[in-house]
Amino acid sequence: MALDQLVLRIKALGLQGSATEVCNQLVEPPDHAAVVAAVRELAAIGALKLRPPPSKNSEVLTALGRALTQLPVDARLGKLLLLGCSFRAIDQALTISSALAARSPFLSPLDARDAADASKRGFARDAAPKISTDSSNYSRHLDSPYGGADSGGRSYSHEDASSSSSSSDWGRLPSDLLAVHQAYSEFDARGNNDRGCSFARERLLGIKSLLQMATLKRQLLEALSACIGSQTRIVPPGLKQSGLESLGRRYSSCDGVRPALDQWRAEQELDAQHRQERKVLTAQDWSDPRNWPDSSATASSSSSSSVAEAPREASAELLAGLVAAALFPQVAYVDAPPKKAKGGAPALPCGPENVKLLVRDPEGLLLEPGSKASVHPSSVGAKLGGNGWPSPFVAFHERVLTTKVVLTKYCTTEMHQNHGRFVTVSA
Repeated sequence: MALDQLVLRIKALGLQGSATEVCNQLVEPPDHAAVVAAVRELAAIGALKLRPPPSKNSEVLTALGRALTQLPVDARLGKLLLLGCSFRAIDQALTISSALAARSPFLSPLDARDAADASKRGFARDAAPKISTDSSNYSRHLDSPYGGADSGGRSYSHEDASSSSSSSDWGRLPSDLLAVHQAYSEFDARGNNDRGCSFARERLLGIKSLLQMATLKRQLLEALSACIGSQTRIVPPGLKQSGLESLGRRYSSCDGVRPALDQWRAEQELDAQHRQERKVLTAQDWSDPRNWPDSSATASSSSSSSVAEAPREASAELLAGLVAAALFPQVAYVDAPPKKAKGGAPALPCGPENVKLLVRDPEGLLLEPGSKASVHPSSVGAKLGGNGWPSPFVAFHERVLTTKVVLTKYCTTEMHQNHGRFVTVSA
């Protein structure tokens, strides 16, 4: 069990003492510093409310924390799932959550590395949200990373790789997670069949990784169904992985999630319509034409009170905002100082090797960044120079130490500081 889940369970059981005091009584107590870090992280994402030391109960579960205790996943993944439910983007949130928990589906064979990078950039370009901030605020970020595509939405091909560094598509935000979401969605639309496999081979995607994501999506939806299915009209109750898999085979969907959501909503609409038609009226009621059954009234009633809200086709801007909100405060700032030119010429943007990510202090107490990191070589932003980052804020999932500290599974987003707190504006 992850340490954050252990802390949440301790708080949910109402055990006396702080999380560190309870953990110290275990047969094999975890490291004290790790427990303290887990408590601070849960407080940062809003799952715990910390009170001053004189208080007897210094760590209190919030409503978000109580919901997360019922989800057998990492706290940040659970928060992303709940945000997806709140914004009617369940399928998309499940896909991104499974991408965070699974291996990347992007392959990079030695004999086709350029084609693999071009394919990955194509998915990233198709999925990238556009910034809403005035471009004057980002005057040093003039060009976009996603070459090989014009503004008219021309389809991407491997031949575009050669022109990727020189083309411009201003205002798009690079994101590893949204690129994976785009790749999986296109694969899922074709289904786990010959069409889907041919597409995966053509775009250099790992079929096993995609199928692993499909399995994780079914598991996460089953957990959501058990957690909030009977309490809300957002997720159907009683869903099982086996049933979702059967639906996927029937409707040529890889995971069966969207067919299950659509089928449940259709059943709810039909049930609400039948209840409206069976409504018993007295003779006096029947004398008033306003009480007669009407198709428009039935539709209005079913959509307003008794039926699950329709899942939305979430925009890339909304998804970027949800990811940033779930991963916060794991945020970094893009530091790309321009090159000094000789003879008074205008400064030039720095190259990809000089771009650094300044990681924000998780507790928000320090004005200066806590540490520096680099973009992972396999990331969609690995080859971006100083002019390839339209927004300087990056929300990331993992910080890995290899030969240097690198950030993986990130999403560039827009943020502004409002009364001392950062808020996302991509949504």
